[in-house]
Amino acid sequence: MDTDKETLEYDQELWEGIWQDKIPHEPNQTPKKMPFWQRLHLLFTFMVFLDISLASYLDFMFTSRIQQVRQRAGKYLQYYGSATSPGDRFAPARHWQIWHQNVKARPHLHDIVEDCAKEIALDESNKIITDSSLKIKMKELTNKSILSLLSPRSLYKKYCQHAPFTTGILHVFTDSPNRYRKRKVAKERSGQELNFDEDLDSDAGIDDMLPDSMDPAEEGEDGGPSGESLSNSEAVIMLVIAMLTYLQNCSTNLLPLFIGLFFVVNGTHTGVMEMLHNIGLLVSVDTLERLKEQISKSAIDYAIDLMASPGLWFIIFDNINIYLRKWEQRLMNKNEMLHATNSAAIGIDGEGIDIEKAFNLEDKLKRRGERRHANFVEDIIPTGDDSEHMRRSFQFLIADSLFRYCPSHKEWKNRREMVVEIEKMMPTDRPLPAKKTDTRPFGVFDVNEGSKKGQISLNTEMLKRSKKLSEQSWAMQMIVCTHLGYSPVLDPASLGTHKQFLNRVWDASKPNYAAAKSLIRHSLISRLLHATAVIKGFHTWDELENWRPTCKEIKELAETIRDQFADFNAAEERKAQQDDWNAHSIYFIRDALFFLEFESAVRHADAGRILRVLKFWALAFRGARQHNYACECVEILVHFKYEVSEDLQKALECAWFVNETGEPGRWIPSDLYLERLNFWVKRVFIAKGNGVTIEYIMKKGSASVEAFRQASHIIANCFGDPDKSRRHKEVAFLTDIRALFEELEHLGLHRESRVCFIPAKPQANATKPRTDSAVIDVQVQGIEIWNDGNFLHYIRLTTYDPNTKSYPIGNPAIKVKDNRNQEEGSEEEEERVEIERDCDHATCLDTDTAFDNAEDLVLDFTNLVNIEGELGGGDEFSNGQVVL
Repeated sequence: MDTDKETLEYDQELWEGIWQDKIPHEPNQTPKKMPFWQRLHLLFTFMVFLDISLASYLDFMFTSRIQQVRQRAGKYLQYYGSATSPGDRFAPARHWQIWHQNVKARPHLHDIVEDCAKEIALDESNKIITDSSLKIKMKELTNKSILSLLSPRSLYKKYCQHAPFTTGILHVFTDSPNRYRKRKVAKERSGQELNFDEDLDSDAGIDDMLPDSMDPAEEGEDGGPSGESLSNSEAVIMLVIAMLTYLQNCSTNLLPLFIGLFFVVNGTHTGVMEMLHNIGLLVSVDTLERLKEQISKSAIDYAIDLMASPGLWFIIFDNINIYLRKWEQRLMNKNEMLHATNSAAIGIDGEGIDIEKAFNLEDKLKRRGERRHANFVEDIIPTGDDSEHMRRSFQFLIADSLFRYCPSHKEWKNRREMVVEIEKMMPTDRPLPAKKTDTRPFGVFDVNEGSKKGQISLNTEMLKRSKKLSEQSWAMQMIVCTHLGYSPVLDPASLGTHKQFLNRVWDASKPNYAAAKSLIRHSLISRLLHATAVIKGFHTWDELENWRPTCKEIKELAETIRDQFADFNAAEERKAQQDDWNAHSIYFIRDALFFLEFESAVRHADAGRILRVLKFWALAFRGARQHNYACECVEILVHFKYEVSEDLQKALECAWFVNETGEPGRWIPSDLYLERLNFWVKRVFIAKGNGVTIEYIMKKGSASVEAFRQASHIIANCFGDPDKSRRHKEVAFLTDIRALFEELEHLGLHRESRVCFIPAKPQANATKPRTDSAVIDVQVQGIEIWNDGNFLHYIRLTTYDPNTKSYPIGNPAIKVKDNRNQEEGSEEEEERVEIERDCDHATCLDTDTAFDNAEDLVLDFTNLVNIEGELGGGDEFSNGQVVL
């Protein structure tokens, strides 16, 4: 049909000639004066004669570009609100009613319409249920195929393609606005405030508080919302069609299968799922259980494929403890727990690594015992290059913090250029290139790996399953232990004072990692901002808010803050003047910056920077009486230098980090990745009631958690539950910073020195007050303790003895004490005296909290808040995301 013509092919002269010659009529009668019914009969007779169907005629009328045709089509579709008869207001509605009346009155028309409707529905239904891509066979489902199969927008487009009539009808139902929505849009356009209570009428319901389904601001280029999420109407239409086709043919199960997986892994009750299955929204519970088993089997096979590949890989495992029916325990019952081990296989990027040299067992065995050549001064004491690296890193970290957290920083000019310049300040050593890490959960084993015997059993079970063949939150505890303080009155510069001032209610006897980290960050940021105000001559928050620095000014300011407020010599000068308040603040800023440097190094997978930090921490942990952690730092340093080949070092450094996105600056420690898997196994995807058995977890609920997370994430985002930023959970972040800033200004900290001596906490039953200061430098103390024979003692107890083919027995963290047959002046007595002297300074750090425990990690990080707030990972926990 030619619809491109813009004028009619024939004019009125043609019809006037035909009228005069061919059509019988009364004398002096014009065509327009004929009775209306005769004109209709004449027109329809001509359509029959020309063999033109009514449908073709209507198609021509509504698609033609000819002005005369368009005018009449427009009049037909126009709504005449002033017409007295309802049928005359909108002609299509009148014809719709006539059609329905004819169908009822004339059975043969009813049969024709019914047959047509059935034909359309059957045709669209057949297209959907015969589409093989909408049918999922459980045996063919794998971990990798879940992501490729589950694409909601592609699925919606496929439904629209197969069933255009059905989707069109459903769109009429879902997208037609009622009077309330029309009034709402009109008021928004006019700028009037919408009062829900006043505007509510019978057309509006409680769900009108939800976002509108067709908000143009949220639509993407293809007419739908941006990304994979669907609008409300699209999601409803997709579910309706999926339910209808699943009820007709259960093999058309793509969407019901994944919707069911979403419900089951999120803990929906079985009764609810059976009801949803009956209406075709999801598959049966039995099918979902088989699906979980298939996904778990596929996940284990996927991990085995990595192990069988020629590339490098490693296995990380950790103990996982689960209470059984804890809520059913009675007073005399013993708690029942499952002690199992979770594991994951992780691929290593082997670029630049000689695999044969890296895993040469003979070479590795030869290197055992080489740590006997270790020297404390050469291997542990930071070198001049280490100190210079930290100076440059501190300047970068301070500049970065000022750029992120200074009030009104969003109003600074040239922010994008400043970001680039500040990032260039970050020193690097040997960072890994940003690549997505190949992580594959290997599932839970019914083995407790908490002993040497358990680890042997675990390796045996791993070998059977394969068919082929860590870093914890130490630094956070050390900072809190060192700087918490015991008296807010005597030491207003302590971290404990800031905790009390901000009314942080977490219990220091049961500390939480995320809460401790948030307190440290907030305290550090407020001190850096106050130091900025001191240098710039500001005295109020408003002055700092009105400050508009240049990038050069930020760099110079960061350097000045580093030298005056984060340097050992600056702190010693303040201590010499008995200004313990400022000395304590300087020590805190320095120690907190070390932690930020460590986090930054993890975030960028820079092993060289981490090893540099470990040198400083080996001293600080020892000085903070946390000897076990100090020994862990030394163990890594001496083991890397003396007992590991260069190629094996590269492989081990790659094994330290995991990047789940492949983006720069998004690395996390490998053990944190496993902690996240443990959380999903224990808290989220755990079975209910009697289903919590080790067999069930191994078979259906451990290796599959990564696939569960991905499927749950896609389904939630598709149906309007997008990922929420953690930033809104930080309570009044800027308000806290301002409160601390004003308190520091009120106390006069960071300004001129004054006598503010803080005596150490008196010991129990002491009759005289302490004359030594409570403010100490844990790094200086650590050097003294390590250098006083403790380093040689550690090396002696950790060096392999080729004669006995074993390691000496003892605790290398402290010197061996033996009170038997001690005489004054004997070696045992000298060691006892040395231990007492070594520990004497530690009483300065007593806080009467859980942090006085120097043997165990007291920080709890077992829930999602703490896990997500762990080391690395990209976005800052405390509102540190840069917004340009």
